[in-house]
Amino acid sequence: GTPLHEILHALSGDHEQSRPDRDEWIQVLYKNMKNDNGNFRKEKLDTKVPYDYSSVMQYGLSDFSINDKPVMTIYDNHLEFLIGEREGLSFYDLKNLNLYYDCTGD
Repeated sequence: GTPLHEILHALSGDHEQSRPDRDEWIQVLYKNMKNDNGNFRKEKLDTKVPYDYSSVMQYGLSDFSINDKPVMTIYDNHLEFLIGEREGLSFYDLKNLNLYYDCTGD
Protein backbone atom coordinates (compact mmCIF):
# COMPACT_ATOMS: atom_id res chain seq x y z
CA GLY A 1 0.00 0.00 0.00
CA THR A 2 2.77 2.48 0.72
CA PRO A 3 4.07 2.42 -2.89
CA LEU A 4 0.50 3.06 -4.12
CA HIS A 5 0.18 5.94 -1.65
CA GLU A 6 3.38 7.52 -2.97
CA ILE A 7 2.41 6.93 -6.62
CA LEU A 8 -0.88 8.75 -6.01
CA HIS A 9 1.08 11.67 -4.54
CA ALA A 10 3.10 11.77 -7.76
CA LEU A 11 -0.13 11.71 -9.80
CA SER A 12 -1.41 14.73 -7.82
CA GLY A 13 -3.12 12.92 -4.97
CA ASP A 14 -3.40 14.57 -1.58
CA HIS A 15 -4.17 13.05 1.77
CA GLU A 16 -7.81 12.33 2.43
CA GLN A 17 -7.56 13.88 5.90
CA SER A 18 -6.32 17.12 4.26
CA ARG A 19 -9.53 17.71 2.33
CA PRO A 20 -11.32 21.00 3.00
CA ASP A 21 -14.46 19.06 4.01
CA ARG A 22 -12.68 16.63 6.33
CA ASP A 23 -14.23 18.05 9.52
CA GLU A 24 -17.58 16.68 8.35
CA TRP A 25 -16.09 13.15 8.38
CA ILE A 26 -13.29 13.05 10.96
CA GLN A 27 -12.09 14.92 14.00
CA VAL A 28 -8.34 15.48 14.26
CA LEU A 29 -7.01 15.13 17.82
CA TYR A 30 -3.90 17.30 17.75
CA LYS A 31 -3.18 16.68 21.45
CA ASN A 32 -2.24 13.07 20.59
CA MET A 33 -0.12 13.95 17.56
CA LYS A 34 3.62 14.31 17.11
CA ASN A 35 4.32 17.98 16.44
CA ASP A 36 2.08 19.90 14.07
CA ASN A 37 2.06 17.24 11.43
CA GLY A 38 1.70 18.71 7.93
CA ASN A 39 -0.12 15.57 6.80
CA PHE A 40 -3.22 16.89 8.58
CA ARG A 41 -3.21 20.48 7.29
CA LYS A 42 -6.29 21.29 5.27
CA GLU A 43 -5.55 21.93 1.62
CA LYS A 44 -7.57 23.76 -1.02
CA LEU A 45 -8.49 20.68 -3.01
CA ASP A 46 -11.03 20.36 -5.75
CA THR A 47 -12.79 17.28 -4.42
CA LYS A 48 -15.20 15.67 -6.84
CA VAL A 49 -15.69 12.39 -4.96
CA PRO A 50 -17.07 11.70 -1.48
CA TYR A 51 -14.78 11.40 1.53
CA ASP A 52 -13.19 7.96 1.32
CA TYR A 53 -12.19 6.21 4.55
CA SER A 54 -10.79 3.33 2.47
CA SER A 55 -8.54 5.50 0.30
CA VAL A 56 -4.85 4.63 0.24
CA MET A 57 -4.41 8.37 0.87
CA GLN A 58 -6.15 8.13 4.28
CA TYR A 59 -3.86 7.59 7.27
CA GLY A 60 -4.83 5.25 10.08
CA LEU A 61 -6.49 6.44 13.26
CA SER A 62 -3.29 6.27 15.35
CA ASP A 63 -0.64 7.12 12.75
CA PHE A 64 1.74 9.80 14.12
CA SER A 65 0.49 9.33 17.69
CA ILE A 66 2.77 10.34 20.57
CA ASN A 67 0.86 8.32 23.17
CA ASP A 68 -0.67 5.34 21.31
CA LYS A 69 -4.02 7.11 21.35
CA PRO A 70 -5.89 7.96 18.14
CA VAL A 71 -5.01 11.16 16.29
CA MET A 72 -8.37 10.97 14.50
CA THR A 73 -11.85 9.82 15.28
CA ILE A 74 -14.50 9.22 12.68
CA TYR A 75 -18.14 10.14 13.00
CA ASP A 76 -19.36 6.96 11.33
CA ASN A 77 -17.99 4.41 13.84
CA HIS A 78 -19.23 1.33 12.04
CA LEU A 79 -16.79 2.16 9.22
CA GLU A 80 -13.72 2.36 11.49
CA PHE A 81 -12.37 -0.91 10.09
CA LEU A 82 -11.87 0.77 6.68
CA ILE A 83 -9.71 3.68 7.74
CA GLY A 84 -6.01 3.40 7.07
CA GLU A 85 -6.28 0.27 4.92
CA ARG A 86 -3.71 0.16 2.14
CA GLU A 87 -4.50 -3.07 0.33
CA GLY A 88 -5.08 -1.36 -2.99
CA LEU A 89 -6.72 1.57 -4.66
CA SER A 90 -10.29 2.15 -3.57
CA PHE A 91 -13.19 2.78 -5.93
CA TYR A 92 -12.97 6.53 -5.22
CA ASP A 93 -9.18 6.58 -5.61
CA LEU A 94 -9.70 5.31 -9.14
CA LYS A 95 -12.68 7.58 -9.78
CA ASN A 96 -10.68 10.61 -8.63
CA LEU A 97 -7.81 9.71 -10.97
CA ASN A 98 -10.20 9.28 -13.89
CA LEU A 99 -11.78 12.66 -13.20
CA TYR A 100 -8.43 14.42 -12.68
CA TYR A 101 -7.03 13.10 -15.96
CA ASP A 102 -10.36 13.38 -17.81
CA CYS A 103 -10.55 9.64 -18.50
CA THR A 104 -14.29 9.40 -18.21
CA GLY A 105 -14.75 7.98 -21.71
CA ASP A 106 -16.86 10.92 -22.90
